[in-house]
Amino acid sequence: MRRRASKRFSNCQAIAWRAKASTFSRATTRAACGLQMDYLKPELLLRKHHVVRTIVVFGSTRICEPAEARRKVAALRAALITDGSDRELARRLAIAERVLAKSHYYDVARDFGRLVGQANSDQENGQTLVMTGGGPGIMEARTGGGFDANARTIGLNISLPHEQYPNPYVTTELCFELHYFALRKLHFLQRAKALGRVSRRLRHI
Repeated sequence: MRRRASKRFSNCQAIAWRAKASTFSRATTRAACGLQMDYLKPELLLRKHHVVRTIVVFGSTRICEPAEARRKVAALRAALITDGSDRELARRLAIAERVLAKSHYYDVARDFGRLVGQANSDQENGQTLVMTGGGPGIMEARTGGGFDANARTIGLNISLPHEQYPNPYVTTELCFELHYFALRKLHFLQRAKALGRVSRRLRHI
């Protein structure tokens, strides 16, 4: 009985191992294909559009235009007057006020993007493009500045559990959605001639 049970258990182990191996093989194949796609799609399209140099810009996703920041603060203050005991409202107001205090950086970032776009149009080959993560905040401001100057911009969006949508100023044919942070960092650095970042303190709002 013991031998039969042992043999039966061994057969079950073998079946389970083959199932796991098959699952692992499929997962590995999918991951390999995903890595290749994350590299090849942006690379081939950047080559197609003759992008040879980039200026990569990082910054807070929370910083918004000053006018929008003022509207948010005003709305939260009004809501807090109605219900002064709401701690969540008080917390959100404190955050909104800190964002408002730093919102002038949005205009600074947009001016920078505009300057790069204008300088790019003066070049003979015109292929030094601003590259960002493609999201909101400072990334939106940088690409918005390029948009103001009729310059193309590149956005390397990333697929996240909480969906992050590209900002509307990224050039459509140069807007990518990646799935692997490592490949995203590779693309950030591959053509970069300069890296820029708005104050690190903006991350800790």
